Amino acid sequence: RDSFFSTDATEIRSGDTVVVPALPDSKALGQIGTAPAAAQIDRAEEACLCGQRRVALRVHQTVLKDYKDIPPVKALLDLAKAQEAPTISEICETLSAIAAAPADGPTHPLPAWLKIVCEKLSKGLRDDGASRHPIDPDAMVLQMVVRKAQSGVGLTIDETEADDSGQVASTDEAAAWELDAHCTRVAEVAKLFSAAADGFGAVLHFAAQYHDAGKVDPRFQELLDAQPGKPQARSKRRLSPARQRQIREMTALPKGFRHEMLSLQLLEQKILQNQNMPQDPRHHALALHLVAAHHGHARPFAPVSVEGSEGSHQNHKNNARASGTAPVFMKEEDGAPGIDAHFDKQRILFTAEQRQNINPAHRIDSGVADRFWRLTRDYGWWGLAYLEGILRLADWYASARPVKEVKQK
Repeated sequence: RDSFFSTDATEIRSGDTVVVPALPDSKALGQIGTAPAAAQIDRAEEACLCGQRRVALRVHQTVLKDYKDIPPVKALLDLAKAQEAPTISEICETLSAIAAAPADGPTHPLPAWLKIVCEKLSKGLRDDGASRHPIDPDAMVLQMVVRKAQSGVGLTIDETEADDSGQVASTDEAAAWELDAHCTRVAEVAKLFSAAADGFGAVLHFAAQYHDAGKVDPRFQELLDAQPGKPQARSKRRLSPARQRQIREMTALPKGFRHEMLSLQLLEQKILQNQNMPQDPRHHALALHLVAAHHGHARPFAPVSVEGSEGSHQNHKNNARASGTAPVFMKEEDGAPGIDAHFDKQRILFTAEQRQNINPAHRIDSGVADRFWRLTRDYGWWGLAYLEGILRLADWYASARPVKEVKQK
């Protein structure tokens, strides 16, 4: 619904998803990268499926060309071309037929991802989930949001990030969601996954061990309903959005707070110390970046998060403007609280004054953006994203399996 066709680069904003033609002769692809001649370039449906949050299918001749000889697939393409919009029941019935069709097609085998997508859509597609293709009038787009089962599952409370969705399946696994245990678990998985990045095992293991250290902020722990002295990585019980907002207001946890930016600061300020911290300058910078970027931020900027009440902040800005100075730090009584917690077998002491006297991660001169660009020059666009992806996948994998069951595959 929010898609639009554009030939003007100025219409593209930060955070937009840009879709370019994936045809072999597309000039657009040659301008942004290269791919082997035999590579399957267009994998949008598979990517949505792997994301576990949305299921989508473009009912388009180009997307389904290899399977159009399969009767239910042909029927679905015919529905898309029909002048009169098909009903949801007609679409779902056809999707169900594709899901039940034999895998061996006349010319090409029906891929597993297509059968899974069709099965999910056939069971959950709603009236607002079917729309005309934004460019091709003879095609349509089907999509739905996947909602996980509600019963017996604790809700993750973590800045409403879609990629921070680990859930506690039962009280038997509660110990696995203690912060130390979770970070150790992610570090173990990252060590296994680092086999896909020779020479970076130590960096990935270190970044994984400290990626969530910033969750020790006492306000964040209050939001997770943690017991005093036992920092948690996830919430153990469901809280309504209204209750979450109430806790945020009571604890003065600022909008946009990112635990990974606090993790970064704890390492930069040497509040957290570990002899395994990479000593090579490039690997040292990479470790810090991986911690800051494990939820997709710091590429290059961190989200703005201003400590203190909005009123106090506005007064501070006004006073600074009147005196001709830049608004740098909040007043002490409005700033972040001190931290006194235990993590990774060490005591974290980070006073309110110390937190006040360092640059917030969102500032231009914090070093976050500069570090990203240096590392991009060192490892390349895709190389840096690849290393980030290994840590993010390790976090997701460990979150989905909090009790040890790692298998080397």
